[in-house]
Amino acid sequence: MVTIIVIGLLASVVGLSWESMLPGQKLNTDIRVLSNLIAQTRSEAIARSAEFWMVYNFEQDAYWMLTPFDEEGQLQFDEEQRRALFKTRLAKGIHFDRIVIDGKEYTLNDREVFVRFDGLGSSSEHRIVLSQERPPALFTIEVLGLTGLIRFHDGLFEREEPRDSDFQ
Repeated sequence: MVTIIVIGLLASVVGLSWESMLPGQKLNTDIRVLSNLIAQTRSEAIARSAEFWMVYNFEQDAYWMLTPFDEEGQLQFDEEQRRALFKTRLAKGIHFDRIVIDGKEYTLNDREVFVRFDGLGSSSEHRIVLSQERPPALFTIEVLGLTGLIRFHDGLFEREEPRDSDFQ
């Protein structure tokens, strides 16, 4: 009987510690998947020498790649006809807190936000801030516009604006 009680206590402790680790892993997974799709969108734009878009939807906590092609592979200029690929939702409890594109901040009041990647791979500089409900956490993914370099920052990150003295 004592052995069964000890095993039960150990199982409950392991279960509780596993539950406390899970939210952090969900955030890490979402960060990796999102940053991979950003890099893939840039790569596709370069490889096909065409405009590709990343779309971030605040209402659905979802994001996807928007191609310049329709379902038949024909080049489309009408946004409604373009093909959306890799539509992904953030894990439960993780949300877009804000997205900053070229210094302009977008929040929950904005339904969808688009970031364009041109055929040379350059895009608007942007930051995606993800928030986690439990335990409360913020994480920033920064995408440098010209190089496409992706940087990761724990918490809320804001880059300082350059000053004239920086260029002398």
